[in-house]
Amino acid sequence: MAELNPWDRLPKPERGARTKSELYTAVGASLSQWERTEESLAEIFSFFVGGDLLDMSPAIRAYGSVVSFSSRADMLDAAATAYFYRKPNTDVERQFGALLKQCRQFSGRRNDIAHGRVHAIPKLGCFLLPGLFNSRKIKIDGDPAYFWAIREIRHYRDYFSRLAGDLNEFVFDHSMFSQAEHEDLP
Repeated sequence: MAELNPWDRLPKPERGARTKSELYTAVGASLSQWERTEESLAEIFSFFVGGDLLDMSPAIRAYGSVVSFSSRADMLDAAATAYFYRKPNTDVERQFGALLKQCRQFSGRRNDIAHGRVHAIPKLGCFLLPGLFNSRKIKIDGDPAYFWAIREIRHYRDYFSRLAGDLNEFVFDHSMFSQAEHEDLP
């Protein structure tokens, strides 16, 4: 079996959580970490378009008005392209590109967690799996694309947390060095 990337779907565990409540808590913690990721991306977008990093800046509000993560990531990519055209910095551009790529890769797991349902199976425990209506994630034979317990959800939570931290560090490292540079932009 090929080695999994951290954003790949983890295999089904043998045992589930003892209670639904434990699983709900794991889901909530994971999604909270993803929200930290999105907040940092909103700040980076604001910076790239010349806005400030205030919570209610127009650029941050605009970022949040776009419904899908894929569209927000495309918007960020376009803003980064324009920003680095005006202020070339290959190392910083490469660093941002790598971070955005990771966000794109993990966004599918965020969606799995956010749109999953908790289901109890007697003698096995509680698991998170796709809803039965989701024909893209439940095969016709009933085999789900994912079937996770707490350990698997925490795996993604931990990566979301690291990604949020890396993005936050990027915000602090690069928005501070360039704040004065924004004043020079036409």
